[in-house]
Amino acid sequence: MLISQRPEAILLLADGTVFKGRSVGSIGTTVGEICFNTGMTGYQEIFTDPSYTGQIMVMASPHIGNYGVHADESESGSVKIAGLVVKKFSEVWSRPGGTGSLQDFLDRQNVVGISDIDTRKLVRHIRDKGAQNAIISSAVMALPELRELLSAAPGMEGLELSSTVSTKAAYTVGDGVHRVALVDFGVKANIERCLTERGCTVRVFPMSAPVKDMLAWKPNGFPVEQRPGRSGRHARECLPSEEHRGKRSAGVRYLPRAPTAGGKSGHRYPEDAPWSSWHQPPDQELGNWPR
Repeated sequence: MLISQRPEAILLLADGTVFKGRSVGSIGTTVGEICFNTGMTGYQEIFTDPSYTGQIMVMASPHIGNYGVHADESESGSVKIAGLVVKKFSEVWSRPGGTGSLQDFLDRQNVVGISDIDTRKLVRHIRDKGAQNAIISSAVMALPELRELLSAAPGMEGLELSSTVSTKAAYTVGDGVHRVALVDFGVKANIERCLTERGCTVRVFPMSAPVKDMLAWKPNGFPVEQRPGRSGRHARECLPSEEHRGKRSAGVRYLPRAPTAGGKSGHRYPEDAPWSSWHQPPDQELGNWPR
């Protein structure tokens, strides 16, 4: 479809900034915290990364969709971003082994997006003003109605999102020498691949799994992965059962008598311990989250 034939779309930020462009993906309206990614390639991996759950993703790279999608390059079972913002969106794709267009991939999963806006200007704006909620719509074009919808949406700060992406039952991948207990607060498939390629048997536990169940598996180590949402004291999501709730902080729970490593924001879990404090780095406050 020609750019001029795509429906119009609008992006409204919480501070009142407006961008107008063309619809990509599904027709509709979506709200989320706006952030950006500076990756030049790997857009499919970004869009399916559980740690981006509930966020509207701005791609700093100007051309998105030109190499389509591939069945083996998703980091989870579905698209996790709340919406997509790009400069140039290509429905025409070319790639050996590709399995379809990005447009069809997004449309099937009801992802609302906007293209043909000045993403460099938008990224600079996010850097200057900070991460904030935003709304994309190709179904509602009246700004007063969009402002009302946007103001009614909850902020990302303090939201418990891990339970929406965590596995419901424990499972095992790999057959290596080292036994690793991986707690799923929003783990990417590539983390599992990297561990198994390095000789690990990985047991992935739900975030609600009791500590005793993990220890009973007798792991050699505990990697703690990134969770979706902005950083804060998410004691509720870190305390998996009633026997631990109100008794143990994340900092205590994830310091068992085995090596423990934090990946990305996983190193922040001890912030919930009563003796610790942590301040989010400025670049992540501004939404610059390249993976």
